[in-house]
Amino acid sequence: MILLKMDEAKAVGQLRNYRMASLLGCCYEGEERLLVPEFIYA
Repeated sequence: MILLKMDEAKAVGQLRNYRMASLLGCCYEGEERLLVPEFIYA
């Protein structure tokens, strides 16, 4: 199950669009899930 989620996170991290923040990383620990996007200052 976690392997599938990691593949999904990698796919999101490979998306490129000028309106989207890049995904820098992700973390799965038990029931906790965290996606780390880049910081965009506007």
